[in-house]
Amino acid sequence: MTFIYENFKSEVRDARRFNKYAKQELATAQIYERFNDKIIRSIVPIPENKLRDFELTYLPTIQQINSMNDYELINYIKDCYDDYLTKTREN
Repeated sequence: MTFIYENFKSEVRDARRFNKYAKQELATAQIYERFNDKIIRSIVPIPENKLRDFELTYLPTIQQINSMNDYELINYIKDCYDDYLTKTREN
């Protein structure tokens, strides 16, 4: 029995690791489906060179994205952009 367990232990561990990775990738894809360059630039006048920094700083979680309708997402982006402008002016 120990022999069988030892031979399949790494495969089970790899399968769990892959399952976790796949779930994270799916969540990331769902986030970027609604929170992307095109949508952000259509809502706020952010320069191209600051867009990536803004996205990474204010990236919502999967729970936030799933709970927001389009109107709430627009308000979230506007509020985050106002906060971003305030923080970048201070620096």
